[in-house]
Amino acid sequence: MLCWVLAACDTPKGPAEGAAVNAIPTTADSSTLRLMTFNIRYGTAEDGEHHWMRRRDHVLDAIAEHAPDVLAVQEALNFQVDAILGRMPWMQVVGEHRDGARDGEFSGLLVDSRRLDINRSDHFWLSETPQVPRSRSWDTALHRTASWAELQFRGSPDRRFVVLGTHLDHRGAVAREHSARLIVARLDAVTADGIGTGIGTGIGDGIGDGAIPCVVMGDFNAGESSAPMAVFRGAGFVDTFRVLHADVAVAAGSTGTFHAFRGTTDGEKIDGIWLRPVEGRPRVVESAILRPRRDGRPASDHDPVVAVVEW
Repeated sequence: MLCWVLAACDTPKGPAEGAAVNAIPTTADSSTLRLMTFNIRYGTAEDGEHHWMRRRDHVLDAIAEHAPDVLAVQEALNFQVDAILGRMPWMQVVGEHRDGARDGEFSGLLVDSRRLDINRSDHFWLSETPQVPRSRSWDTALHRTASWAELQFRGSPDRRFVVLGTHLDHRGAVAREHSARLIVARLDAVTADGIGTGIGTGIGDGIGDGAIPCVVMGDFNAGESSAPMAVFRGAGFVDTFRVLHADVAVAAGSTGTFHAFRGTTDGEKIDGIWLRPVEGRPRVVESAILRPRRDGRPASDHDPVVAVVEW
């Protein structure tokens, strides 16, 4: 199991300000699972007025306000992960950073250990040799990773599911499609019978027996009609946002998730949460694109996407 835990102290902050597309309330019960994916932007980027230290509390507040049971982050450096843990010390981290261990970008998972147990987990690179650290394939510009965990609600061994967090390449269209196929194959292996290891190259199109529901969350650097999203749909996944908001037209300019700190909502929805249920469970009961803003300034150059699913 690839996971590590850090605990630290931090002074709680107030709630994040801003609007959302169909905002989700912060309450949850024992039958619901709260999911969130958020590209928080590299903390060392030379972003001027949007530098990490100027928006750190805004990011942490946005996450804490929506209290995810499972959080997928992208572009998180070591000290940014520590900042999240300082605010939410009950979160357990699953996966390695892109350069191995805690070096480079982290695009893995943080799991609420108060509600969920981690049964098993693994981490791999998005390449033709996924167990080789820092490996690259196809037309990828950077080495990319994915981390997954099989989780269960505490005291409910019959309520298991698998969640995977990732960040697909920003330039390589071929790499994004092949990475999606690799992710599907890995999830097929680990969910088919509940005992799979997911080890191997696992590049393919097959749909597993799906004995365990699974979720893919991340920054896909690809729009809703792209080839990687078609791979997920073909493998039985549904976009949790579109399950409830099928009529929110892309052309309306309200579903974009990347805005380069401009705070706009046009463009494509490239961040998302995809669910493959088993026999209709869990089902999507709420979903939203959040718009955390303070004095007109966004928390990051991406807006987070959230969903609540229910058994």
